[in-house]
Amino acid sequence: SRNCCEPLLMTNSFDGGIELDEPQLDSKHLAIWFEAVWNCFTGLAACFDCDLDGVLEKIDSRDIQFVPFMGQDTEFCYSVGLSCVLLGLGCDRICDQIAIQKFVKLDGAKFSSSRNHVIFLDELLDDMHVDLIRLYSLSVLRPYLEDDNNFELDELRELDGKFAEFRSRVAELAGGGSREMPQTLSSERVRRLLGRYKEAMEVFDFRAVYSGIAELMDSIMAGGRDAQEGEDLVCLLLMLKPIMPSLSAEIGSELFGEKWAEADLTRYDHS
Repeated sequence: SRNCCEPLLMTNSFDGGIELDEPQLDSKHLAIWFEAVWNCFTGLAACFDCDLDGVLEKIDSRDIQFVPFMGQDTEFCYSVGLSCVLLGLGCDRICDQIAIQKFVKLDGAKFSSSRNHVIFLDELLDDMHVDLIRLYSLSVLRPYLEDDNNFELDELRELDGKFAEFRSRVAELAGGGSREMPQTLSSERVRRLLGRYKEAMEVFDFRAVYSGIAELMDSIMAGGRDAQEGEDLVCLLLMLKPIMPSLSAEIGSELFGEKWAEADLTRYDHS
């Protein structure tokens, strides 16, 4: 419970799970949701384009911050189980943090396949890019104690239309040929937005991340050609890079050519 300390059942008398080699825990096993653990490692393997040994090496190297995301129904057993698996595989660390989300609603009501109130990713991919769906998903996430994680299909379609208009504007700019990447981002407003974005990313406040991106995109679309060609556009693309890797790479390459591949937030002082 989040309000008081209560005993929680961690073991049971069954054959599955991890056997606990303790005399007082004879025939007890720690339950493991192996599908979730397997998904965690296969996802990291796909991300880093390596095998399981490569994933474990990456985790142990501390080059990454390791933060699984999960739903509230599995938060306790999964966090304990994943930690046990990591240690059992010889890792010298466990997760840095674990981000928990409450159940997400679809158009105001709980996702439920048994009630046929559900939508699957492949259905959405028939009409829009996965990067756009990932961006919209940031707007759905709320702090744990709030209970309004609501995935609105109309809002997703509205964002899809807005981003299509943005792409069209960028295509017009790209028609003028490749341009130079700015050496600095000197605008006080841009530096403030990037600083706020970095702070939100570090604490996984993705709702704030989305809010900043949406604000900047609206400003660019309303600001005319000067805003679209200036630091605001570079700032927006940098903010989108880890969230929309494919689409931001396409747009950045259209505008800045091969130079965009090396662009990231560390290039600019936005403290």
